[in-house]
Amino acid sequence: MAVTATFTEQDLRQAAGERSFDRGLGYLDSVSELEITADEITARVWGTDEYEVVLTMGEHGVVGGCDCPYGAEGAFCKHCVAVGLTVLRHGRGLPTQRRTAADKQAVLDRWLEAQPKERLLELLRDQIHADRDLRRRLQMRAAEAEADPAGIRAGLMDLLDPSPYADRHGFLGYRDVSRYTDAAGEATTVIESLLDRDPAAAVALASAAIETVGAVLEQADDSSGSIGMLLEEFSQLHAGACAVAKPDGAELAAWLAERMLHRDFPVFDPDDYQDVLGPTGRRLLNEKITAAWQADPSGWRTKHLMENLVRASGDVDAIVAVLTADLDGTGWKYLRVATELQQAGRVQDAIAFAERGIAEATVPDVRLVGFLAERYTEAGRAHNALDVHWSWFAGHRTLAAYEHLRAAAQSADAWADTRPKALAMLLEDADRTRNGTRVTWASPVLVDALLSDGDLNAAWQSAKTVGTDSQRLKLADQIRPTQPGEALTVYLDHVEALRGRTGNANYEQLAGHLLAARECHRALGTSTIFDTYLADLRRSQKGKRNLMSVLDRHGL
Repeated sequence: MAVTATFTEQDLRQAAGERSFDRGLGYLDSVSELEITADEITARVWGTDEYEVVLTMGEHGVVGGCDCPYGAEGAFCKHCVAVGLTVLRHGRGLPTQRRTAADKQAVLDRWLEAQPKERLLELLRDQIHADRDLRRRLQMRAAEAEADPAGIRAGLMDLLDPSPYADRHGFLGYRDVSRYTDAAGEATTVIESLLDRDPAAAVALASAAIETVGAVLEQADDSSGSIGMLLEEFSQLHAGACAVAKPDGAELAAWLAERMLHRDFPVFDPDDYQDVLGPTGRRLLNEKITAAWQADPSGWRTKHLMENLVRASGDVDAIVAVLTADLDGTGWKYLRVATELQQAGRVQDAIAFAERGIAEATVPDVRLVGFLAERYTEAGRAHNALDVHWSWFAGHRTLAAYEHLRAAAQSADAWADTRPKALAMLLEDADRTRNGTRVTWASPVLVDALLSDGDLNAAWQSAKTVGTDSQRLKLADQIRPTQPGEALTVYLDHVEALRGRTGNANYEQLAGHLLAARECHRALGTSTIFDTYLADLRRSQKGKRNLMSVLDRHGL
């Protein structure tokens, strides 16, 4: 990256979005240890915890990395915003700061190149003495270079030891996990280096790593998934090492079964071990999985393993037997069975099982309703599909249920008769809610249903008495061209509600409502009234400098 690369406040806003950008403004005093190099910007930001932030320049602008939960998902978070704004507000231009950092690095490189070997070794030994992580990594590399099995194992266990990063109770917090996996990840390189030279040792070390890291996972906040991913790497290394070392198939089957069935390890894929297990090992592993499933057919792990086992056989009836062993009245479980039957071409069996699910499920699932209705429609039974959606709508009066009912009724050429009945039910709900009786699906469904039908006038009339603020606002935007006076009252209500609030997000909303209100006044020929209203609002809010800036930017 060129040392002249830079970014602006607008770049930060675009990368983060309005919400994260606004929240980042509150963390400007929480930025510490800011460092600018020719390649990146690093800092720490205190929030719920202490987070590490790295900013770089990519092809399409500024790129941020943060180890907070939101940043771990790849988002440009509020902490990244705070660091970026801190850099911009230092006074000196970012390209100048980058060039200064590059010059310092060049001076350091020239100095290092001029030092004799003895002096560099002395500096390195001092650093090794002061940096425990560096010392353990280099000790591991030294043992590997000397082909010292005992030293390699000892070094690997040191790398996997969580105690230097854990609290006094042995627990790894969210931030500690990152430090631990950075160090422990070195062990994967060591095992990889042994695959060709000593595959049996690689198998043993991968096994030890899986055991150790699996135990660490039970005492860690791995919400970032870092330890889980490290375990997956060791599992893949174990499978690869076994493919080369060819351990005894029966012993490997017993080892795999123990970890697959009884421990909180990643789910090993038996397919990765098929050639190594051989016929005897595969039979023993299958027997252990089957016995465990028969003893606990509802256990998520045993059921998952058994399902994979029978799925590999391609026997649909065997798959159905596994799935039906734990139906427990949940609608989506019936759906899974019906879907398996349908995908196998057994459509009538799929319909029959879906019908059974509709009748038996104590926890209904709209996906099962949709599945059965779709099968009915494909079979030319449109009225049966309509009956299914009517039954669902009667018990679950949501907008989605209404829209599914409409589609089914239209397919059956029955919407003209169906719609008044459905709207009457929603109107009854609205009246009951308005009279103080709480209804779970409540009155807004009536407004949304009318709007979904494209009946704008009826939706507006209903919204005036039973709609929510958001519904009235949505409708105001639609009726504004033809009913500016009606829409104006909605916008002014929202402006008044926002008068006492602070924050840039609220200021932007307020400005948007004012712009809409101005358009209504212009349509009504009453612009002077709006000008007086706006002037009064600005006088009463003049202490909010950010609000004044937002209004100015929007020409208000």
